[in-house]
Amino acid sequence: MADPSIFLEDNPEEPVRPKARARSESLPVLVIVVMIMELIACATKLFGVLSAVLIAVGIIPEQQAQLSREQLIAGAVVNVLVFLTALPAAIGILRKRPWGLTLGWIAAVVGAIGAVIGGVISIQQIDKLSNLPTGLPPDVMRIIMLVVTGVTQVLSLAYIITHCMALVKYGKWLADRQGPQGPQGEDGDR
Repeated sequence: MADPSIFLEDNPEEPVRPKARARSESLPVLVIVVMIMELIACATKLFGVLSAVLIAVGIIPEQQAQLSREQLIAGAVVNVLVFLTALPAAIGILRKRPWGLTLGWIAAVVGAIGAVIGGVISIQQIDKLSNLPTGLPPDVMRIIMLVVTGVTQVLSLAYIITHCMALVKYGKWLADRQGPQGPQGEDGDR
């Protein structure tokens, strides 16, 4: 016969089923996927900063970059800020650290501001780029550039929304893992 300790006291014929774990140890899939995407995006931000530095010091001519020095500085500052917040946030979240959530929200705000700045820079470049010798009339190039800028902004917005959804899901996962706390905290000593 089975061990008597696994049976209910009321009915010794019915075994007690082990409780499912209330708090999952693994991160939600959305959180993992978005944070891995964030690590990849941080690598591209680092590349953008490196490009801006090369242009600023004159290794790559400004004319080839088609950006003014002010636009380069704005882009580089935004890329550095996103990199400095998003990289540790993604690492912290993947390592299941609560501080990753705070940095993740800061990275989302900085990323949203960066997307707006990127959109403004792109719109400022439309007239300059539409006059390049491409064989297309300037009006057609202007329309193409507007469409490309619009699609880029929509994709940036979708990424930021997905990032925020992952942060909300991670916050819920953290709260579930930590369990309910009273005003005194878990141990009542606070």
